[in-house]
Amino acid sequence: MQLNDITIGTKLEVSITNDFKDHKNKYISQLEQIVDEHTLIIAVPIYAGNIIAISVGAIVNIVFYNEKGVFSFNAEVKKRGVKDNINVLILDAIQPLKKIQRREYFRFDWVMPVKYKEVKNIQSIKDEEAIRMICREDEDEPFERALTKNISGGGIGIITKKQHDMKSYIAVQLSLNKCVTINVIGKVVRAKLYNSQTMQYDTGILFTHVNPQKRDAIIKFIFEQQIKLKQKGMV
Repeated sequence: MQLNDITIGTKLEVSITNDFKDHKNKYISQLEQIVDEHTLIIAVPIYAGNIIAISVGAIVNIVFYNEKGVFSFNAEVKKRGVKDNINVLILDAIQPLKKIQRREYFRFDWVMPVKYKEVKNIQSIKDEEAIRMICREDEDEPFERALTKNISGGGIGIITKKQHDMKSYIAVQLSLNKCVTINVIGKVVRAKLYNSQTMQYDTGILFTHVNPQKRDAIIKFIFEQQIKLKQKGMV
């Protein structure tokens, strides 16, 4: 993966690495232009409607997502300017792009409806087609409905009406949007009382049967939702 492979308009997560006061803050920007193999132009980050002032000479960390995964690199701010009436930063990449895995295990607090059911014969699940067959609607093995508590590329937390046995297997069907429905199977690694009045349980599921494309779709969903929340100043 090279700098020239990044698509114009790609959303970027920008953090200031040499500012001890702000180094934990992450802001949203957008790629405006690739000048050459080391130089790129990005929009000045905006947070809650305010332009974030980043000094010339500052070192920033850039994170972005594309169909190949999540990538990161550091860059130095060489210049500030205006391009097509947009305030921009001209950056010099000071290290190669590196594929990172942190989004895979980052638990993102997110509530959305899901369907799930227990899987009895886990040994029979050998491929994607078997997962799809398990996750189809079946009158003999109907889905239960639940809400998520959090989600990551590695697993999901859901609020269930039943306390499931530890190490039992659960098939989960979740719709990331109107066009993308994900079927996964995982092992119960957490099952504790969530609400004693309604007798609901916090059920943590570690994905054990999910293909890389489905996992990437989940990671992409998390990345995009975080960007939307940051643009609104909510995180």
